Amino acid sequence: MKRIVVLGLGNILLEDDGIGVYLVEDLSKRDPIKHVEYIVGETDVPFSLEMTRHADLLIIVDAVLTGKKPGQVTVFPCKKEQGFEKGISMHNLHFLEEALRVQRSWEGIIIGVEAESMGHHLGLSPILQEKYLETMRKVNEIIQTIASNQMIAPK
Repeated sequence: MKRIVVLGLGNILLEDDGIGVYLVEDLSKRDPIKHVEYIVGETDVPFSLEMTRHADLLIIVDAVLTGKKPGQVTVFPCKKEQGFEKGISMHNLHFLEEALRVQRSWEGIIIGVEAESMGHHLGLSPILQEKYLETMRKVNEIIQTIASNQMIAPK
C-alpha cells in the first residue's frame, strides 16, 4: 500500500493564505481517512520536507491565486518531469523547488483553494469563512477518491 501524506501549507497570519493549514488541521480531527497521514507544514519548508520524505503519494493543500472565484477548489498535477506552474502559490512553489533539489521520490497533486485576500489578518476572509464547510467537504472528497484509488488524480 502506498504511503499517502496530506500536507497543509500556508500562513494563518495572511488571511486566506492559511486555508491549507486550517483544512488539514480540521480534516485530521474531524474526518481522517484511514491510511492517510495529515501534516500541517505551514510555511516551514525544511519541516515539510522531512515530514514528507517517506511519502509515496503527496497531496498538498494550499491557497492559490489563479483568477477563479474565491473558494473554488482546483486540482493541479505535480510531476517532476513537468515542472511547476509559477504563480500558483508561493508556498507550494518553494516547497516543490526544494523537494526537487533534494530529489524527492513521491508523486503528488496540489489541491488549490482560490483565495480572496492575503492581507495581514489572522483568520479567513468572510467569503472563505462562509464557504469553509463546503470547501472542506470538496477537499475531503478529492483526498478520499485519490486514497481509494491509490493513484494520482487525472490530468
